[in-house]
Amino acid sequence: MTFLDARSAAGVALLRRLSSELERLKPDHDLVSRDAQQKLISATLAEHLEQKGYRYDPATAVMSKIEA
Repeated sequence: MTFLDARSAAGVALLRRLSSELERLKPDHDLVSRDAQQKLISATLAEHLEQKGYRYDPATAVMSKIEA
């Protein structure tokens, strides 16, 4: 868990730096918008969790097991 937490923090740092560079180089790009970034993150998170048998509600940040 410690390694995963550190890896996640490193990934977030990289994404923030890339986002800053994108905003500097192309300020009108869709992914510069924090709202667009959050929607992409939520949709990807929900998709991956669904593949693992979980449902994710981005509005409430609630994750639940899908009952078969």
